[in-house]
Amino acid sequence: MIGNILYDEGTVTSPSVTFRNLPKGDYSVSVTAVTDEGGYESSAPGVATFAVTRSELWRVKGTYEAASGSSWDATLVAYDDNSYVLLAWYGVEGYNLEFAIDENDADGPMILTGDYSYDSSTGYYYVPVDDQNGVYVYPWSGYSNLSGDAVAGELTLSVYSSDYGTDVFVWGLSIDSLVGEYDYVTEGNDMYLSNPDSDWNSFSYSGTVNVEKVGDDSLSFDGLFWSGYPIVGKVDLDNRTITFEPQSWGTYVFASEIDSNQAVVATIGDDMSVTIAGWSAWYDGYPYIYDSRSVYTKQ
Repeated sequence: MIGNILYDEGTVTSPSVTFRNLPKGDYSVSVTAVTDEGGYESSAPGVATFAVTRSELWRVKGTYEAASGSSWDATLVAYDDNSYVLLAWYGVEGYNLEFAIDENDADGPMILTGDYSYDSSTGYYYVPVDDQNGVYVYPWSGYSNLSGDAVAGELTLSVYSSDYGTDVFVWGLSIDSLVGEYDYVTEGNDMYLSNPDSDWNSFSYSGTVNVEKVGDDSLSFDGLFWSGYPIVGKVDLDNRTITFEPQSWGTYVFASEIDSNQAVVATIGDDMSVTIAGWSAWYDGYPYIYDSRSVYTKQ
């Protein structure tokens, strides 16, 4: 309820319910247990009340890289009061890092807001990472910082566990975020390449490959049609594209199916999948592949 107005109702079978994007205000939740079993009646309603004092602005998934070298997926939630929660920040559900940003604080904009023990002699906060362990976080004087927005950014944390170092949580699109292992599916039609006994053949291949960084702004994709013959494209993060200029591809030339001198422009999806379509293998002025489409999905 918001005041005397029913906000939502429904039936659930799970042991928990998550409410998101609730407007600020006071709420009450009434829960009644029901059953179809004969001889039993529904329970009396149980009521819980809570207040929403902030609204969620955005949440992003990213990669948390610990100073130890280990990494895992995590989620950062941003609120309209400049506070944040890094959910399952060390990979364990229910153990979050809560902090706020105060840009007017000259000593350091980050403030840890969770119920963490503080050592005034060192300036470290002890933050649990599971039911038995924790790490020490030092947020002062710019040692820990947050930069970015809902599109892309980086959170750095000065930590002390078994070794002192800097943990980094990165989200959004970057050259480095596109590097890694991908599952791919590539389909199309070819002449002679997959079946020498037929003029045109449909093909469908799938597999797993590593996409590698080449220089500061380019990526290498293997497995498009043959393994061991990667193609290299230049990444445009602003337009979310990768441009593959015509290039040698074994004894062929990789280029657009329209023209052997035309580049192939791939698109980058919101989930960092890469779609490369309309490419061909050219030989002696003739395209040997058409209606091609390759989708690389990041693991």
